[in-house]
Amino acid sequence: MTAAVIAAYRAAPMKCVSMLQAVVFGVLLHAVDVWAAGVACGDDPGDAPAIAAARTEIAGTCNCAGVPDHGTYVHCASAVLSVRVGSGQLRAACKGAVKRCAARSTCGRAGAVTCCRTNAAGRLRCSVKNAAARCRAPKAGTACVGPVSSCCDACGGGDCVPSTTSTSTTTSTSTTSTTIAAACGDTYPACNGSCPPDTYCAPDENYPPSSCACVPIGVTPCSSATYPTCGGTCSGGAVCAPVQIYLLATGGQRYCACLDPASDCTGTFGNGMCPGLCPTPGTACYAEPEPVPLGGCVGCIPDNFP
Repeated sequence: MTAAVIAAYRAAPMKCVSMLQAVVFGVLLHAVDVWAAGVACGDDPGDAPAIAAARTEIAGTCNCAGVPDHGTYVHCASAVLSVRVGSGQLRAACKGAVKRCAARSTCGRAGAVTCCRTNAAGRLRCSVKNAAARCRAPKAGTACVGPVSSCCDACGGGDCVPSTTSTSTTTSTSTTSTTIAAACGDTYPACNGSCPPDTYCAPDENYPPSSCACVPIGVTPCSSATYPTCGGTCSGGAVCAPVQIYLLATGGQRYCACLDPASDCTGTFGNGMCPGLCPTPGTACYAEPEPVPLGGCVGCIPDNFP
């Protein structure tokens, strides 16, 4: 059915393209939404980058180190997630998982630490303790203070093993160690490494991002900005703007991208001019990159379509 619709779209006379492209785009995205509703978080190829972008915006907006209390931080995170789900940047199935990362964090808890404990059977668990001294090893097990604020990132899936960069205290029954956080630039795609005060680790501004960098609290790189406002930052005079694309593998996607101010929503992918800016407020450039190399930009559509 979808193939037939796309074939009809490709063969349509130019005078019918505007109306037909709206119908086709709506049918395709509706089909994707129906399919995605039954897919668990993490099973869709687009989930990982969407989750990373959501967590980056939370880190830049909610200010883990400066928030007055933990409840305020979790409420802020929930508000960010609601907007991203509503804008189509995050599947509803993934909202709970990202919110749990905020809830299981030290943000807004003065002196608290993430504590990674491994029992004698090798089972690793993370919890938040109100002080490093309370991160204690179980009998015949180990414990370490996590290097980052959330249990989603703190333990790395392995035992807490002291290293040359760790400090350790050993008794006859347990070992406790403190690990050192990796540098921000070494943690892509998680982007959960250490940064100087008043900055946080985030994916780079380009979509899709390919590296991590420390950015000031309150600043959101374009790739992590909320669609369709796309108020993120770009370098080199580029403009952060909304884009919608349709890929056969993942369906419809909405994102913010740094675009050349001289570009417009025409041309083929790969020529540096597609996708491009749409001159009318409230519109986004819609593109179909496939089939390569024929795929390109179809035109400007309402940014909330369908």
